[in-house]
Amino acid sequence: MKKVKLIGKFKVTSVTDEFAILEPVNGGTEDIQKEVQGSSIVELNTDGTSKAFDGFSVGDFFQFTGEYDFVRENEIFAKVNVENQMVSVPLHKVQEVEE
Repeated sequence: MKKVKLIGKFKVTSVTDEFAILEPVNGGTEDIQKEVQGSSIVELNTDGTSKAFDGFSVGDFFQFTGEYDFVRENEIFAKVNVENQMVSVPLHKVQEVEE
């Protein structure tokens, strides 16, 4: 299965039975990856600092630092499996990882 990275920071705008819809946002701190060890999902407070991941809820902010399984795409969005939850992100925020 193809692996991808998600570029940037995202806000959860909707959660359906099948997937969470994420939209890109600006914000967060430059060194957020130094603050979080061992997790590929960084949930962000509104001031850009990290907090413990408690699932995908509307209004939550995230930054992703891992490589995830690519599921499918259309002309605008990609579906990616992040920690057993499918998320939908704009296609231009997905980067393929070379194996």
